[in-house]
Amino acid sequence: MFFPLNTTSVLQSCDQEIISSFKINYRKLLARSILCEMNAPNVIASELENKINVYDAIIMIKRAWNSVTLNTIQGSFKKSGFLITKNSDEIASNDQELHDIALEATIKFKM
Repeated sequence: MFFPLNTTSVLQSCDQEIISSFKINYRKLLARSILCEMNAPNVIASELENKINVYDAIIMIKRAWNSVTLNTIQGSFKKSGFLITKNSDEIASNDQELHDIALEATIKFKM
């Protein structure tokens, strides 16, 4: 199945808002890291680009993702047309199961 032409921005608005928030958070961390390096003694401007290694980038990516708020994610799903309705006990039970799974995953992946 294919999406209709010119509907990607509408159908994937969820992705766009979440990714946008992630990128903003990452760029803030990157800028803060560069500014800290610039303030360090004996730093040459041309060497700044080599100061951030892959490990540092991964740590910043993790922190940037953890900075994406639940409200941002929920808002982006609402904007995409996904609405949460609690009309039965079964849905509430499923919500609790999903919450427990998300909590367990969050605990596993926190550093």
